[in-house]
Amino acid sequence: MYPELRPWHVIQIVRILDEAVTNAVKHAGARHITVGIETMRDADGERGCITVTDDGKGFAVDGETRRASRGLANMKSRAARCGAELALSSGGSGTIVRLQLPRRFPDGDTAAG
Repeated sequence: MYPELRPWHVIQIVRILDEAVTNAVKHAGARHITVGIETMRDADGERGCITVTDDGKGFAVDGETRRASRGLANMKSRAARCGAELALSSGGSGTIVRLQLPRRFPDGDTAAG
């Protein structure tokens, strides 16, 4: 799976995950963080999905502070540039960051812009 995956794509994914974990520790005060990786299958084939779940205080997804929104905007931008989809859900019991990888990553580093 993912023969077209290049180091540039991996760096973007790692940076997204790093931001999710850093936010959970630094801003949400999470005591437990879980990173899950799964292969999703449907009629169109397979794709990977990475989920970061924490038990922190959560935040208003549409009402975050300017500094926080820059970090979240960067995460969304990195995901889009890799052809991935980033979804966030958050509330009083924690936050879930879900990165659904594309069926096929964009060729080479040209996705970098």
